[in-house]
Amino acid sequence: MDKKKVSIIAIILFLCLGSFVFANSTQSNFEESAKSDTIIGDNGGRTDNSYGNNSSYDDMYPNNKVDTDINSNSNQKARNVTNPTHKGSGTNSTNNDQNSDSTGVTGGENGVGNGSNSSGGTGDGNGSNPGGGTGDGNGSNPGGETGDGNDSNPGGGTGDGNGSNPGEGTGDGSGDNNGDNNDYSQLISLVDSLQEKITVSTKKSDINSARKYRDNNDIMQKVATILDNTVKNELQRKLEAINKILDDRQEPIIKGVVDGAYVNTAVSLDIYDSENSIRKIMLNGSEVLNTNILKNINQEGKYTVEVVDEAFNKKTVTFTIDKTPPKVVVATSDFGIGTNKSVTVFINSDEVLKEINGWEIDKKGKYIYREFFANCSSSITVEDLAGNKTVTSYSITSIDPNYEAKMPHATDVNYVSNSDGSVTVTITISKPIYQPDGWFDISGSKVFTKTYYKNVTETVWLEDTLSNIGSVSIVVNSIKSTETASVQRIYDSIKNAFNLNGVVEAS
Repeated sequence: MDKKKVSIIAIILFLCLGSFVFANSTQSNFEESAKSDTIIGDNGGRTDNSYGNNSSYDDMYPNNKVDTDINSNSNQKARNVTNPTHKGSGTNSTNNDQNSDSTGVTGGENGVGNGSNSSGGTGDGNGSNPGGGTGDGNGSNPGGETGDGNDSNPGGGTGDGNGSNPGEGTGDGSGDNNGDNNDYSQLISLVDSLQEKITVSTKKSDINSARKYRDNNDIMQKVATILDNTVKNELQRKLEAINKILDDRQEPIIKGVVDGAYVNTAVSLDIYDSENSIRKIMLNGSEVLNTNILKNINQEGKYTVEVVDEAFNKKTVTFTIDKTPPKVVVATSDFGIGTNKSVTVFINSDEVLKEINGWEIDKKGKYIYREFFANCSSSITVEDLAGNKTVTSYSITSIDPNYEAKMPHATDVNYVSNSDGSVTVTITISKPIYQPDGWFDISGSKVFTKTYYKNVTETVWLEDTLSNIGSVSIVVNSIKSTETASVQRIYDSIKNAFNLNGVVEAS
C-alpha cells in the first residue's frame, strides 16, 4: 500500500475517533443537564425538561443521531430526559448496538439490554413489554424488581423474567398475568364448607362436629399463613363470625325470674347471650317471634321459657304466676269432745303453703299442724308459695284435767242364763248415754239389755250427751252348746209367733 492510501486511512480513523469522543462527551453533558430544569444546546438555545420529541433532540445533538434502520426512536412523541431512572417509551429502547450496555436516556439506569428489548431501572416501564429493576430481561419480556408493571405482561421482583411471562416479586402486577400465583381455592373451600355445616346444624352435636372439622383441618393455622392480604383478611373475617359460634359454650341468660319461682305479680323477662347469637325462644312450647310479649307475662298459670343460641347452648326457666289466696279448713283432734289430753290443730289448704315457725308441715305441703296442751283461741296467717295470704282462726275448749271423773261408766252388769241356753246381759250406766249399738234401752237411757247366744268377750262404748266417752267390758262364757241354744231360740220364736204355748205344754 502506498503512503497516500495510508495517510487517507489515518485521517478517516482520526475523524471517526474524534466524532465518537465528541458524541459521548455531548451525551454525558446532556444527561448532567437533564438533572436540572433545562437543557442547553450547542447553539445556546434553551430546551424545556419535559417530555420532548426526537426531532428536537437530534437537532441539538446531530452527532448522536441514531440510524433509524437499526434502533430508531424517530416516531416517539416524548422522551424522559429529566431523570434517566424514570420511564422509557416506545417499542424498543435506545441502544446503538443490539448487545450494548446502556446508561442512556430511555433504557433506564444500570440495566442490561439483550436482543430487541432492554431492561430498565427501578422505575416503572410502560409500553408493550415493560419492566424495571436490576434483573436481566431475557426474551420478549423483561424482569423487574419492586416497581409495578402494567400493560399486558407486568410483574415485579428481583428475579429474572423468562419467556412470555415475567418474574414474581413483592410488587403488585396488573394486566393478564399477576405476580402471586398461589392457589387458595382449596382453603377457601374448607372455610365455606365449615360455614355450611353451621348453617344446616339442628342440634348441639352438629356444632361439635363442625368444631372438630375446623380443628382437624388446621383451618385457623392455614389462614394465618396466607401471604395474600386480600384473601387472608376476607377468610379471617368469615372465621371470626364462625368461631363466635363454635367456641361458644356458655348458655344464654334469662333475667327477671328465678327458676321454679312462684310469684303473684306480672313477670318481665330479659334474654342475654354472650355472643349475641340467639337462635330461638320458646314459651310453653311455642316459638316467640316478638320478644315484647316477654316483657309483661301477667296471666295466672305455669310457664316454661326455653332459650337456644346459635351454638345450641340452652337455658330453661320455669315459673308460676298465682294471684289467688289459699283456701283453708281448720280441724282439731278431739272433734269437739272433751279430753284430759293434748289437742292437735290441723289447717288444711287447697295448695302448697310456706312453712310457719312453730308449726309442722306435711310432706306435700298442703296442711300444717300444731299440738296444744291447754285450751286457747288464736288466729294464724297462712301463705302460699306465691306470697298470697289467708288469715284463719282456731279455738280449743275441750281440754279438762278432771275429764276422767266425768266420763260415763257402768254401775252394774247382770248376767242371766235362759232356759234355751242363751245369756241375757243387763248394764246400768252412771248417767244417761246414747244407746249402744245392739242394745235395748229399757230405762231412761241408763239401763240397757242384750241377749247372747254364744260365748263372747267385747267392749261396749258409752258416750254421754257432752261427748264424754266411757266403756264397759262384757264377758259371756256360760253357754254350753251353741247348736242347742240356736235350736231353742228358733223354737221359742215360732212358739211365740203362733201362740203355741199351751200346745207345747200339753204335749
